[in-house]
Amino acid sequence: MGGNHLRNNQQQHINPTTLIHLNVGGKRFVSTYETLRGCKYLDNLIKSNSKNPETLPEIFINRDGSLFRQVLFYLRTGLVFPDDKQGIEQLLSEATFYQFQEMVYAVQEQLDKIKLSEQTPSKMGLEFIDLNKMFDENQSAYTLLKTTGNTVEAFSVVDYITVFSRDEFKNKQCQHRKNDCGCYYYPKLVLVPQQKHL
Repeated sequence: MGGNHLRNNQQQHINPTTLIHLNVGGKRFVSTYETLRGCKYLDNLIKSNSKNPETLPEIFINRDGSLFRQVLFYLRTGLVFPDDKQGIEQLLSEATFYQFQEMVYAVQEQLDKIKLSEQTPSKMGLEFIDLNKMFDENQSAYTLLKTTGNTVEAFSVVDYITVFSRDEFKNKQCQHRKNDCGCYYYPKLVLVPQQKHL
C-alpha cells in the first residue's frame, strides 16, 4: 500500500520540461510534458505510465499518426490546421477521442463556418446608380421587374420625383423638429407598365 502511495505521489510531480516519447499509429513524436498535459487524455496516459518520472517509456497510442500531428500542432499553437470539411470532421473525431474539449470547440467552430459557407450563395456584385445620372439622355433605359408568386410584371423606369411624407416615416427619429425637414423627403421612381408580349 505504501508503494502505491509513493507511485501516485511520483505521478503528480512530472517535470514540465520532461520529454515525452509517443508512438501514434507507428509515427513517433517527442514533446514536453508541459505541452502534452493540456490534453486530458494525454495527461492521464502519461501519468499512468510514469513509474519513474525521469525515465518515461515510449507510449504507444493506437490512433492515426497524421491526425495526431494536428492535435499536437493545436497543443503548441492553439490553431486548427486543416480548412477542408473532410479534414475538419476527421480532426473533430480525434479531438473527441483525446477528450480535448478546448480543441473540440475550436474544430466544431471551424466546421460550422465551412458548413455555413456551403449554404450561403456566393455574393453578387452590387451597382449603385445616382438617380440624377440614371435619367441622363446618354444612359440606357431601365426596366423594373416585379415578381408576385408566379406572375412577373415589367415596368419602364421613366423618371423619379421627390416626395415628402411623415406618415411613411412615422417611426423615424428626426432631431430637427421642423415641419418641412429634409429628413422626410425621399425619391420615388415613376414607372410605366410595359406591354405584355404573348
